[in-house]
Amino acid sequence: MSCFLRPLLMFAVPGVLALSGWVYASEAPEEQQEPTSEASSELDPRILFREGVAAFNDGRLEEARVLLERALREGLDTNALRYNLGVVNYRLQRYGDAREHFSRLLDTDHRPLALFNLGLVAESAGREDEAAGFFRQVLGEAEDDGLKRMAASKLVPDAPPAAEREPLVEGLVSVSYGYEDNLAQLPDSAPTSLSDNFSDLLLAARMRPWQSQSGHSENAAEVTLAAFRRHYHSESDFHSDFGQVGLAWINARENHRRSIGVKQAYLRFSGRSREWQSSLDLNYRLQNCLGAGANQCELGLQATQVTAFSDFESRQGQRYRADASYRQRRGDWETRLGYRYEFNDRRDFEQDFLVIEDDELKVRTAFASRSPMRHRTRAALRYHGDAGFVLGGELNYRYSDFPDPYEGPVVSGRRIDHRYGVTLSADLPIGDVMLLGLEGSYRRNESSLEPFDHDNYIIQLSLRHAF
Repeated sequence: MSCFLRPLLMFAVPGVLALSGWVYASEAPEEQQEPTSEASSELDPRILFREGVAAFNDGRLEEARVLLERALREGLDTNALRYNLGVVNYRLQRYGDAREHFSRLLDTDHRPLALFNLGLVAESAGREDEAAGFFRQVLGEAEDDGLKRMAASKLVPDAPPAAEREPLVEGLVSVSYGYEDNLAQLPDSAPTSLSDNFSDLLLAARMRPWQSQSGHSENAAEVTLAAFRRHYHSESDFHSDFGQVGLAWINARENHRRSIGVKQAYLRFSGRSREWQSSLDLNYRLQNCLGAGANQCELGLQATQVTAFSDFESRQGQRYRADASYRQRRGDWETRLGYRYEFNDRRDFEQDFLVIEDDELKVRTAFASRSPMRHRTRAALRYHGDAGFVLGGELNYRYSDFPDPYEGPVVSGRRIDHRYGVTLSADLPIGDVMLLGLEGSYRRNESSLEPFDHDNYIIQLSLRHAF
């Protein structure tokens, strides 16, 4: 979201640094008096504070940061010092440190001022949704009309009419190369497993051919496109291709976002068309759902009609999903939690086979359910370092219950699976437009039927470009 007031604003108050020369006569954080020359030691935190302010006024930002942090270590932990440290770190583009110091003011009488500054930090770091959440909190909590006007100006940009605004276009191109062990998910008892190198290609785009904004409400029509292929070096029977197009109507108002959309997907496996998926999606997102801070809750519902091609008829039917997720950002750390419930109503697989029983050749019918009921949970933690470097880790678990008993030539019975997974990743920016990613994942499936016990791991290197 663009800004109405182009200069970034911080409030200038007694003993507090100002940014961009803007001065606003709001309530100042009423701290200790400005440091005086009565201190006799060069380590007196009050003198360090005063020298830090002087260094900032002279444009020596790094020196100001060092002096102010030294004052903090020497025991001068006041609201004014924290505010100044937030401003200096902001000017140095140390957004994680700026967030930390401004966040210390959230439990003081200067909470609205801190919320506004946290919004500016998030905006400069490119987290528009998070920034908007802080500005909306200012509107709901601040008593000062001037502060509320400036927060409102951040939420209602001085933009041209909707008909004159350029459509939003965003995209992603990703190429990967990796190795997968036991790609066929053969059981532990198998004498060998299939493993191979693979290459991935991902193309994705999001466009808003129409969008309109009125007051705090925004409406938009959004088109999404995605294509993915994974091809193996030798095991061509496991090639997979995927394509999807979607159309959604989006309504966003203050910290709420609602959408309804349809998607059409095409899946191809082993060089053969496998299925069409026609979906209806409902989604609701709420910023700052659990009080103050940068957090987000999201709920989603999806109903899918699966139309299978020849040789894949057992997958014909319906699939229903319900998703809930929570995301929180505290400083440089980001936490994500998610839960998914899935219910399937498929045609299922049946096939006759011959067995020898009591020296007689008999016909039996194999049956495998394609209609599991599933619960999936995931917990992820990501660390955002300097210059865009990100380290991440995720744990996930999936419970699958196949209601109809499995019948096969080797084993029979009720099938219940427990699948455990762990993923580690690292992302490193290359210049301003490229991202190098390394990811490794391991999955272990433990089933009530021994032939379905298996594990596999994948490691891959990716190069991504977003535009």
